[in-house]
Amino acid sequence: MHKMTMAAVATALMLGGCGDTTEAEDVPPTDVIAARADQPAAVPYPDSERQLPEVAPDPAERSNCNADIAQVFVGEMADAETRGRLLSEVAPVTTVRWVGPGEATTDDLDPDRLNVMLDARGAITSTRCG
Repeated sequence: MHKMTMAAVATALMLGGCGDTTEAEDVPPTDVIAARADQPAAVPYPDSERQLPEVAPDPAERSNCNADIAQVFVGEMADAETRGRLLSEVAPVTTVRWVGPGEATTDDLDPDRLNVMLDARGAITSTRCG
């Protein structure tokens, strides 16, 4: 039984490489996706003065940990004074995790927790929820 399974897998792998393929060089760049999906060719967006409408962020997708507010501290040293100012700015968020390079963290994701990433010198490099 095991030999039959192995033979079936080997045959499937060999046959998987067969079939009709379209080389990327054979199709103009704007037609690659359309040609594979049997759809009309994509029309490139013309250069124009058209502006995309501003889309307000969905409140459900907003940061629960105020990482966007903490972004202003990126580049600053995470000394006691800076940490205090950051905590004051992101209030009412109270769960803040200061993470140095190579420092182990738990895998549990908490959208209300602010992670402040630090470099080897102790400078803030980024902020994010999690």
